[in-house]
Amino acid sequence: MAGFKQHGKFEAQLVGRIIVFKGTGPWNLESMNAAADEFIALTTPLYNKPWGMVGDFYGQPVHVPEAAEKLVDIVKQEKLLGRVATGLVTVHCDVPAMAKQHLKTIYGQAGEPHQFFNSTDEAIAWVNEQISAASS
Repeated sequence: MAGFKQHGKFEAQLVGRIIVFKGTGPWNLESMNAAADEFIALTTPLYNKPWGMVGDFYGQPVHVPEAAEKLVDIVKQEKLLGRVATGLVTVHCDVPAMAKQHLKTIYGQAGEPHQFFNSTDEAIAWVNEQISAASS
């Protein structure tokens, strides 16, 4: 199913060895493909040393099945390139409990260590701890 308009958006920045992004869902495959292309420029310089992600989610952070599969594949590939953990913030979501369950399933399928936090600062601190532990 190609040719659909993108649903959902991402904004990202590099903070040390962490990509910190804000995502507003829901997302479809077209949105995930576009985000993957944009994130490559940020993640490539981090490859082959420990690094991580922090996601601050808004709206309805739901991935259609194809987008969820794409995200699982992306995370698995990035883990081979040094990605060690993801901190997740869902307090701004329309339904935080549903968001947590959905994201827990995706990151669990990818084998990614992840935890949920109430702020990006807390998530960044935890991911930095995981990066430090992996660097030792």
